[in-house]
Amino acid sequence: MHTTGPWISSAGMIVSKADHKAIAGIAGTNPNRDANARLIAAAPDLLKAAERGMAVLRDGATIPQLEAWRDFARAAIAKAKGTTVS
Repeated sequence: MHTTGPWISSAGMIVSKADHKAIAGIAGTNPNRDANARLIAAAPDLLKAAERGMAVLRDGATIPQLEAWRDFARAAIAKAKGTTVS
């Protein structure tokens, strides 16, 4: 089991939003350090979006449920990319 999300990233560190304990860090001078940290920090949200998507495919869903899943998945992807949902 992994540390419960959500996670946040700051200066190459990934921490639990709930208690601010360190989960991981990106070492070195990699120019993609912050982008890598954002992607790792988005992992719990991306996992949840994938699980919800699988449940929708397995169980079927109403239009409002599909829209809610779509919005959650868009937010998780935006978090991973460091962008905003448009």
